[in-house]
Amino acid sequence: MGLDMTLYRMPRYKKATASVVSAVEGYLDWQKAKKEVSEYANCTWQEYCGVDKNILLDNDIISYYKQFYNTKYCAWDTEHSYGHSSIMEDVGYWRKENMIHKWFVDHVQDGIDDCRYHNECTKEILEELLDTCEKVKQIAVLKPGQIVNGHTFTNGKWENCYEDGEVIVNADEVAALLPTQGGFFFGETEYDNWYMRGVEDTIDILTKVLETTDFEKEMIYYRSSW
Repeated sequence: MGLDMTLYRMPRYKKATASVVSAVEGYLDWQKAKKEVSEYANCTWQEYCGVDKNILLDNDIISYYKQFYNTKYCAWDTEHSYGHSSIMEDVGYWRKENMIHKWFVDHVQDGIDDCRYHNECTKEILEELLDTCEKVKQIAVLKPGQIVNGHTFTNGKWENCYEDGEVIVNADEVAALLPTQGGFFFGETEYDNWYMRGVEDTIDILTKVLETTDFEKEMIYYRSSW
């Protein structure tokens, strides 16, 4: 349980969005389940996927995307142990990096935080986030200190647990660029070495995505869940 965050890459085709591609995936999943005589597929496509068929733009959408429906692996599954049939490819994954989530909500989702697909993450958008993270890395000043590492329920209330670590001295400057955000199991909101690890991981993720994505032929979308 907690904030899971993923960047998905998929082929670009006509005016299809991630919601359309997801609907096609659902249709192909349904067809596959029917072929395997799954009891869960004894229903209509709309009932199986929970979407309206009208979301598809035209009749060839399914035909086009079907060629990309094959075994994929989640970004966190580095050993390729949990393959699944999909059109979309996971190209970036975070867990409880709430400052990165807030950035996407503010810059891509028009401030709406509802675990759905929203606007496309263009090359320019991803470069902007990468630039922000690199600026944070440049200006952040850390010093030894006590940092939060979990919570304990004592005398009827939750209290922080602490451990030795590093805290960001100029947290106000850092927060002005990339603020944290509390939420339902969103993780800690302190500015410390864990925060910086998330920033550095984001730099690595975005650098790879920008280097390996053909933005004329492919689309990137962000989606979170908790």
